[in-house]
Amino acid sequence: MNGCRKTRGFTLIEVLIAVLILSIGLLSLALTQANSMRSTHSSYLRTQATFLADDILDSIRANRVKAEAGNYDIGIGVPASGTGTMALDDLSIWKGDLAAMLPAGDGSIARDVASGEVTVTVQWRDRDDTTTGPPTQFQVITIP
Repeated sequence: MNGCRKTRGFTLIEVLIAVLILSIGLLSLALTQANSMRSTHSSYLRTQATFLADDILDSIRANRVKAEAGNYDIGIGVPASGTGTMALDDLSIWKGDLAAMLPAGDGSIARDVASGEVTVTVQWRDRDDTTTGPPTQFQVITIP
């Protein structure tokens, strides 16, 4: 028989290195998935904000021909109190939808009488927002 011996199989070190490389790959895949989920949730909230801003603008456009079209001005943190007019009913529903569909959701509407521009601001707390920092805001400026 020959003095050279052929080795077969893997050594323990080769197996450990392969497991380490596989573990690092799976960990990076899990981190990528977590970042993707966070971005997807932020996109969902921004889509809801856009939908809600368009919704109140449609209500303002519907009331444009009436004298109460200017009654839609409201600030952030101000509840829509009262009922009876279409504007107050629309604002009450809108503020309720903001609070229900967005975390810490609120909004404001300001109308420039001279130009006719309406500014709708929707704000909420995203996952990445700190409790002391400013909330995320989405703003639409349009002439209804």
